[in-house]
Amino acid sequence: MTIRRLAPGDEQALQQLCDRFKGRVPSSEEASRILARDDVHIWVAEVDRELAGFAYAYVLLRVDGDTSVFLYELDVDEQFRRRGIGRALVEQARELARREGVLKMWVDTAYDNEPAQRTYAAAGGTPSTDPVLVYNWRLR
Repeated sequence: MTIRRLAPGDEQALQQLCDRFKGRVPSSEEASRILARDDVHIWVAEVDRELAGFAYAYVLLRVDGDTSVFLYELDVDEQFRRRGIGRALVEQARELARREGVLKMWVDTAYDNEPAQRTYAAAGGTPSTDPVLVYNWRLR
């Protein structure tokens, strides 16, 4: 398994990732725009040159001047699960958090998403004891 961060010039790789894992593929211009951002980090995991999974995180500046890392999404293709790929992708985000010297790193998941919970626990995360109610605004 190899893991690498996508960077400017990897627009096609981002589009392939989205084609495989997401419901929408960004245009070349959209892919260039996201890959040019310093606060967005996208990692892909490959097994024998085949895309096995991905994760992406945001470095967020807090109003008190501190920073945090939000692991926004993690997905591993079903055929590659239970091989440590998810944990390795989480570790990329943890390394980012360490380099940035952030206060905390966090991720959210559904209470019934047991594979995600196992992955985050295996990667050293601790579940919050506070139930959180999330509100969403769907804008398109």
